[in-house]
Amino acid sequence: MMDTSISIFNDVLAPVTPGPSSSNTAGTCRIAKVARQIFGAKPQRALIEMSTMGGFPTNFYGMKSDLAFIVGLMGKNATEYPLERAYEDANREGIEVEYKFTDELPGTPFELARLTLADENGRQMVIMAASTGGGSFVISEIDGCPVEIRGKHHELLVFLERSSSPEMEDLKDEIVAIIPTVNQAVCCEGRKYNLINIKSWQSFRPEQLTRIRGMKFVQATAYVKPEYMIIYNINRKPVFSNYREMLDYVNKQKISLWQAAIDYEISISGWTEDEVWAYAEKLLDISLFSMEKGMEEGFTFQGITKPMAHRLAGDLLTKPLLPMGMLSYGVPAALAVMEYGNAHGNIVCMPTGGSAGIIPGAIHAAGKTMGVSKSEKVKALLVAGLIGTFMFETNYSGEIGCQAEIGCATAMAAAALTHFMSPDAETCCNSASLAIQSLLGLICDPVAGLVQVPCLIRNMTGVAIALVVANASVCGFQARIPLDEMVDAILKVGEKIRMAESCGAYGTPTGCRLAGEYQKMSIRKTDL
Repeated sequence: MMDTSISIFNDVLAPVTPGPSSSNTAGTCRIAKVARQIFGAKPQRALIEMSTMGGFPTNFYGMKSDLAFIVGLMGKNATEYPLERAYEDANREGIEVEYKFTDELPGTPFELARLTLADENGRQMVIMAASTGGGSFVISEIDGCPVEIRGKHHELLVFLERSSSPEMEDLKDEIVAIIPTVNQAVCCEGRKYNLINIKSWQSFRPEQLTRIRGMKFVQATAYVKPEYMIIYNINRKPVFSNYREMLDYVNKQKISLWQAAIDYEISISGWTEDEVWAYAEKLLDISLFSMEKGMEEGFTFQGITKPMAHRLAGDLLTKPLLPMGMLSYGVPAALAVMEYGNAHGNIVCMPTGGSAGIIPGAIHAAGKTMGVSKSEKVKALLVAGLIGTFMFETNYSGEIGCQAEIGCATAMAAAALTHFMSPDAETCCNSASLAIQSLLGLICDPVAGLVQVPCLIRNMTGVAIALVVANASVCGFQARIPLDEMVDAILKVGEKIRMAESCGAYGTPTGCRLAGEYQKMSIRKTDL
């Protein structure tokens, strides 16, 4: 795996996607979109197979992966396309899609898929891929030829006749000599053919492609566009690479965490400070818009719950209930974002779709009760994003439990809330560690494969935990275990609780009944 720096905007406060799920909606759409580019044409038929032992069987239809795969196969961007039209439009475009769950594929990676694409002339290509959490993905094989495509480069695939390793290496050197923007060049040997994978920080010029296509052994080329905002450039080095280096950097520079976040993103992206700030502000605006839409009356979504954010927002402020302070604003705000995502509205995954309500809920509540400006909200979001980079090793993946989704999001929100009260970096990180301690071991157990039960209440209580640990931290309560060690604990605990959904809400008698009822009422179209 190529060592690439973790980006706040690529990997943490991302992706911007239709809800409800980052890995099951954004990840699957990206896989199919990239697969179409590798195939080099619109597929007429697509067979998408998934393991019966993986994560897809329980959540594939509930989290709308079927629709997202189709959107990608049509070459469309999910954020600009109404998911509910996917089957109809694929039929209109002449794309036949079949989904199949099979015992032939392994259960890991957790969300593994094998795509077999065919055109009208009978040409076929088999692509292995996996959605790896938080909207990230990897293409691992093309017709049995091992590759690693993650959407963070401009990628050129040069398909070759069968050739010896020395011949391939010589050809790779020739290609690199005419493309000065190469991050990495890899030779791959397969059963049907060999290929050279060129990863670049810039797109390829027409004259470069013409020269490459005329080289000895070259049969064809395929260009794969980046799927991320920030393109990796091997020449850019981050100002710090881990949690402890970040603390040293902040102390030496005598800056706040939000400024460290900007400095970090500038160092790996090449953006200006104004560009980084503007994009962070845009993400905040999208999240707050999602919250506002989710608060409206009248919208609906499919599933086993009904929209409640509008009612909750009113009741918490007007009914004779136990006083909740800022949570009276933060709890319904978190729920509103999640319910809007369930209606396929565009949300910012922070760091996942299943935890997208916690950070905007917390920041919104602070704005309502503490009178903080929009500028301060943007700073808090940048702090949350920076703290999230130190948790990326988890992939924020439900495969190792909801501790990696709700847990990481709550830790990020806790740091953001702490920043409103204290700019001290170690205090913010202490809050994040306390939040992880509070949620360590939380399993991923979505009933009926929906991002509803228990996901909605976990987003609401995540705001509450973030508030408690932020206040405790500012008052001097010590986590004792540093943030990086708690992230390691998530990984170790995650190995013990993989595939534990049958032990949680999902596996209860009522959970099973609700799943069965939802399955019966859902209109599933697995063949067009």
